[in-house]
Amino acid sequence: QFKLNEFNAKQAQDEADNAYRNQQLDEKTYFDTQDLIIKKAKHSTTLTINDFDMLHAGIDFNIGGCVCVICGIKDDKCFVVDGFSAFDTQAIANQLMTYKKQIILYPDASGNQRSTNASRSDIQILQANGFQVIANNQNPPIRDRVNSVNRLFAQDKLFVNSNVQRLIHSLSVQAYTDKGEPEKFTQHQGGAVDDWNDALGHFIEFYFGFGKPT
Repeated sequence: QFKLNEFNAKQAQDEADNAYRNQQLDEKTYFDTQDLIIKKAKHSTTLTINDFDMLHAGIDFNIGGCVCVICGIKDDKCFVVDGFSAFDTQAIANQLMTYKKQIILYPDASGNQRSTNASRSDIQILQANGFQVIANNQNPPIRDRVNSVNRLFAQDKLFVNSNVQRLIHSLSVQAYTDKGEPEKFTQHQGGAVDDWNDALGHFIEFYFGFGKPT
């Protein structure tokens, strides 16, 4: 998914990915290598949370590995400025409150029906903590979210701060299955590859209007 510019970034990324898979790089060295690549990439940004008065957060729910991707909007462009994972939805809310900024949340629509906490739905937990939550009644197809993210990259309207390393990694490596669907992962601790991409996609799909709200 993640579209790099033409300075042989793709070759560098492929070499880093292969070395990591073959256990020739440890995780820190791998992420450091990606950081060097992304700094030269077309869709990198140096903007941070402090550059925005209002923030927008896409959230993907998973027991043991919820993921939140924080974005700012400027000149109709999206800048990913932070991201984190947490054990459950209440932990996500607690972390978001530390930002001390207005944050609008765009979560996984399935959060209306299920919960990482048995007493309330995920969206009810976020609302109970005082957040404005915007969500459809159901999620669009996964492929539509992927296409929405790729379309924004193609239009040079999506940029990622190099500190958001797990999202950069996820955007770089998620592939399609033999059935033509984006890969899904089962280990959610710290956020799986698809969890990070889905969190970003929930916000992009809704805010930029490439999908059809339901």
